[in-house]
Amino acid sequence: MLSRLARKVESRLADSDPDDADSLHSLRKSAKKLRYGIEYFESLYGKKAKAYYKRCNALQKRLGDLNDLATLTRLAAELTRDGRLDLAPALGILANRSEALAAKERKGLGKTLRKFEREDPFWM
Repeated sequence: MLSRLARKVESRLADSDPDDADSLHSLRKSAKKLRYGIEYFESLYGKKAKAYYKRCNALQKRLGDLNDLATLTRLAAELTRDGRLDLAPALGILANRSEALAAKERKGLGKTLRKFEREDPFWM
């Protein structure tokens, strides 16, 4: 089961684009399932699972932060389309700030991915 979940993460990783929120969201969901699988079997593997779990959790968290920022930007844009022009200045500031945070998260994503890819699966 863990091998199947890990292959799915690898597949999504190969297909992902750091600038495409949808592909990163798919990768995040697969990493989340893998993390749940690791948690389920952790008692069987003990300390051997800790390092891999840590890397998987870090990847999922970073991808979750990127997803939150993409959702924030999308929802803010929807507010202006609904005729709320009074919100435009504040939403512009929000969009600029969230894009700066997303750029920082994408930059850190590469390091997080490399650490995850270097970690050997503990169940093999």
